[in-house]
Amino acid sequence: DIVKYALDEYGNGENAKINTTNASQADLKDFSNVYCELLNNIYASKKGKYLLEKILDGDGYFGCEIRFVDKDTWEIEPKFERIEMPLNNLLSEWNPSNSGKITKMLRIYNDNNNTIRIIKPKQLRYWLKSKALRDADETFDDILGY
Repeated sequence: DIVKYALDEYGNGENAKINTTNASQADLKDFSNVYCELLNNIYASKKGKYLLEKILDGDGYFGCEIRFVDKDTWEIEPKFERIEMPLNNLLSEWNPSNSGKITKMLRIYNDNNNTIRIIKPKQLRYWLKSKALRDADETFDDILGY
């Protein structure tokens, strides 16, 4: 990420590629793979592991729905779902209550179906693999803090 994007950002600031370009599905998958790999270092077992289940495409945001799944579903390709719902309505529908954290991004932890939903703006800078490292670290903090 440093060689590919950060140097451009230092030279071009807000006009850099990571600030002016939206993430692609491939970027979202790469982000999720890194994020899940880190979670799976701790939580994976012979019974299951975390995998990207769904990519959500909203008006001004992308989301990744990551689920702890049984071994039988490890090879399933993630679904891509267009959401025609503003973010505030989506939040009301999902009702994160005490298990959400919002800081330009949202992580919703749902213990009932072992799901983590990550919602962020569409800009590429939010979906880099290096951001997945930070997000996984913050997820561990969130989990240990409950």
